[in-house]
Amino acid sequence: MAGEGPAGSGWRERWAEQENAARRRPYAERLEIWRRRDADLRRMWAAAAAFDGTTDPAVAPWLNLRPGEVITAELPGVRLVEAPRSPGELPPPDLTRFPFLLETTNPVILPPGVEPVANGTAVVTSQRVVFRGGDRDEREWAYERLVGVHHDPSAPFSLLGVADRGSVSGLLLTEEQAGVFRFELTLAVANASGQRAAFVALLEGLVAAHQGLEPVAPEFVSAQDAPLTALLPRGRVALVLGAVVVLLVGAGAVAVAGVTGGAPEAGSDAASPGLSRIDVVPLPEPSGSSAPPVTPSRSASPTTLAPSSPTPRPSGSRSASPTPRRSASASAKPADLCGAPPNPYGYNHCHGSMVQNPPADVCTYFGCVSNFFEGRGYMVRCGDGQYSLTGGRAGSCAGHGNPDRPVYR
Repeated sequence: MAGEGPAGSGWRERWAEQENAARRRPYAERLEIWRRRDADLRRMWAAAAAFDGTTDPAVAPWLNLRPGEVITAELPGVRLVEAPRSPGELPPPDLTRFPFLLETTNPVILPPGVEPVANGTAVVTSQRVVFRGGDRDEREWAYERLVGVHHDPSAPFSLLGVADRGSVSGLLLTEEQAGVFRFELTLAVANASGQRAAFVALLEGLVAAHQGLEPVAPEFVSAQDAPLTALLPRGRVALVLGAVVVLLVGAGAVAVAGVTGGAPEAGSDAASPGLSRIDVVPLPEPSGSSAPPVTPSRSASPTTLAPSSPTPRPSGSRSASPTPRRSASASAKPADLCGAPPNPYGYNHCHGSMVQNPPADVCTYFGCVSNFFEGRGYMVRCGDGQYSLTGGRAGSCAGHGNPDRPVYR
């Protein structure tokens, strides 16, 4: 049988399997990032085209809606921040920038002068952003008077400046909430200023441009490509090559000594007649493959979006069977997930960051509502025990009871 030999049957096949796995891993990672961004762009495109909201009195019942006003997002557990700046120091609202992915520090470090002053809930509507904390901690930013917006690139806070105030204030959110807030604010401002059609067209163009950034699958090898060095463990290849060099150099030195003859001259370093000292330079360990290295494809994106769910690999490319899910050892103590169902991602109801972009197979482990992946918020357990992706959104868990507990990672 091809591939069999003294080192055991199938060594060529084993080499090809390991080599292809090494090539497949970085490609799969890049493809997953690309797929997540693609899903995010398409979700935003659809949301901008529809621009739906709610007037349900159960959502933010403390807020008195104005005529024609709808709520598009409700964000509990945020903090009101103030900064010693004038509204004119902030850049004007820009519909062409998408600061939705954050390279955050942990813990979050606020710049000097930006101070949290209250805890509460923020609501984004079609006409304004409203923060509600205690009796006196209420703040409103109306779009018609909004002159400046700053979304910090490294911390999940945003500053808003309105025309008739001497200083600016804003919101400090979680990383997941920041992505929702920044998009919903940009969309609402575009709608209020009569630019929503242009914003929708811009998102459509970004979706189209993103298609050209899909990573290219690497070339895979077959068993017939296996080099003979694959018969040896990687760590022994350099040892064998080094021994061959020593033998060849030693044989040459002996041959030279046999031709010249005689005893070594006085002061020579030779320890034995006809053989000089050999300094062997260690050889670098080869990669174990004769195939050229795989060049990563560009992973740059015109937007900076939080990753969403991984999707199946594209058709037409050779790939191995799906990676089996990891299972805990029988002797290992299961992690406390605080009531969340067992899952390989460590998703729980205890603590961590809220899940906004779950993997495609998440509903294998969680009982999801039928339209789960149509949600545009974070993952939450509803009152009936099912899971939805509408956390932080107006009308979250509609038809499934009130939101119960967020899902963390």
